[in-house]
Amino acid sequence: MVLFLAIFMLLTCSAPVERNNLTMQPVVLQQCGYNIGDVACGIHARDQSGKWERLHDYEGKVILLEFGTLWCNFCMTGALYHKDVTKKFSKRKFQWITVMVENYKGEKPYYEELREFAITYGMEEYPIWSGDKTLIIDERENKVKWPVEFVPAFFVINKNFKITAIIHGWEPEIIVKELKRARK
Repeated sequence: MVLFLAIFMLLTCSAPVERNNLTMQPVVLQQCGYNIGDVACGIHARDQSGKWERLHDYEGKVILLEFGTLWCNFCMTGALYHKDVTKKFSKRKFQWITVMVENYKGEKPYYEELREFAITYGMEEYPIWSGDKTLIIDERENKVKWPVEFVPAFFVINKNFKITAIIHGWEPEIIVKELKRARK
């Protein structure tokens, strides 16, 4: 029975596993999606220190998942006020994660750029991940993934890992209201 559970847990992991610089996708048994009411699909990315993190590492907390770019003025505004938003919530039960999908050149951000952003906006204690446009759209299959119409885009994920709200643009009052609703 223990062996069966160990194999089941290994197969249901939804994040890629890195081995010798190769990324392997394990079998995912649970359906996931990108819209309100869906169980959120996983993301596996490196943070501003170069460390690999998974969205599922924060399961059990309310997550504010932000998609942004380093050149977006509203993303910078949101970063300036992140402490005002986050101080309303317990660190044990809440996590703000920012996924930057572009730098100033339209490329995947470098870790140095993410670190500089974190320091500039006082976000060193929050994960800022280096993502890219493939998180938003799969051009090979012509399929929208995370439905980011423009940046910043915020996805509120409850402790059961379900998406409860999608907010486009910097709307702090709406963000706080949706985060409070997701806690219930």
